[in-house]
Amino acid sequence: MGNITASPNTLLRQASMTAHDYMLEAKNNIDSCFSPGYAKAHPNLVAGFMIAASLDMVGCTIAKEITEGLEALAGEVNRSGLDQIAEAIDRVSSSLDELPIGES
Repeated sequence: MGNITASPNTLLRQASMTAHDYMLEAKNNIDSCFSPGYAKAHPNLVAGFMIAASLDMVGCTIAKEITEGLEALAGEVNRSGLDQIAEAIDRVSSSLDELPIGES
């Protein structure tokens, strides 16, 4: 599984860049669906778009990490036999604890 190696400062900078990208995509998509200037006139719609995009990214990231953890668990069980399932589960649990959920 992938470990996050970026520093907190890098993650903070990337977060604002991601928000900027979401905002531009929101404007372009909303104006395309409704009419030019609609996004500017409806900032709550832009905010909702940005929240939906963020939640989608978080959900996909968590699902990917869980999937990789379960695949690792299955591999360990197949290689080790049933008597070592607890150790494999502990390793997966430790990996899932490293997910940056709720961290600033």
